[in-house]
Amino acid sequence: MTEKHAAARGEIARRFEEKRTRAESAAEARRAALKAKDPAFSAICDEKESYLEKILLAFTRDAESAREELSTLRASHAELREREAEYLKKQGLSADYLLPHYECEVCGDRGYVDGRMCACMRGELNRFLARESGLFSLFEKQTFESFSTDGLSEKMRENFDFCREYAAEFDPRTSTNLLFVGGTGVGKTHLSSAIGRAVLEKGYGVVYEGAMTALSAMEMERYAEEKPQSARLMEADLLILDDLGTELPGKGTVSFLYLLINARLIANRPTIISTNLSARELETRYESRLFSRLTGEYEVLLFDGEDRRGRE
Repeated sequence: MTEKHAAARGEIARRFEEKRTRAESAAEARRAALKAKDPAFSAICDEKESYLEKILLAFTRDAESAREELSTLRASHAELREREAEYLKKQGLSADYLLPHYECEVCGDRGYVDGRMCACMRGELNRFLARESGLFSLFEKQTFESFSTDGLSEKMRENFDFCREYAAEFDPRTSTNLLFVGGTGVGKTHLSSAIGRAVLEKGYGVVYEGAMTALSAMEMERYAEEKPQSARLMEADLLILDDLGTELPGKGTVSFLYLLINARLIANRPTIISTNLSARELETRYESRLFSRLTGEYEVLLFDGEDRRGRE
């Protein structure tokens, strides 16, 4: 874990603790208000609160006496809960009115379930890191809403609708890999960025990197004991690799690209790759095993039309 990532986790954990404390304080305030309003309800609460002391006292007795007393206490406590529920119903209040209203019902705003990070905390962490890294700023102008559909060909309109649906239904466990193929300025980068923005807002981890930058980072870490940049590329919920084909050619580059693509395929993590190269150029530039991965394991979207960048 990088120092930046560790600091982010500490900040998110602090925020979760604050959320949990607010929810519990609000619940206690609601209970206190009802107790102050109605002495009968206050008596029910006081009796419930005394049960912890009674239970602890029961455990000081011999085993048989403790079992009998605990059984009696459980029955009495159940009756008190029923009286409390009936009171809330008569007041027109929900059954969970006195309970803390956590934002996440799964973890109770703890951030962890059975020692594993809850999806809600993971989402907060991913959004925090994305803002810190500037990804949201990068995607700010390239959204589905800002993509002009005027004059689109039928094929490009299909691509737009497909990408928007892909983003709306994105799931790192089931979403497919995409390969955007087409000339310069036809909307590949805009739509991949729009997907990235939507996926980030859902709380998933997104890494957006140019092919040249990504593969150079992997090469720099080739002999390093720790490989934080390589891990970042391989472990993101969604990797968007832009401008494949602009990296320096060579067997080393092809090997790193194959390693990255293959590792993500094995881990079942979706990747979006965009390239200006044609299918023939891809086949010529990369080894057959890599080309077969791109054409066999990725859904290929062909982009056509004139350069849109001046109009947008």
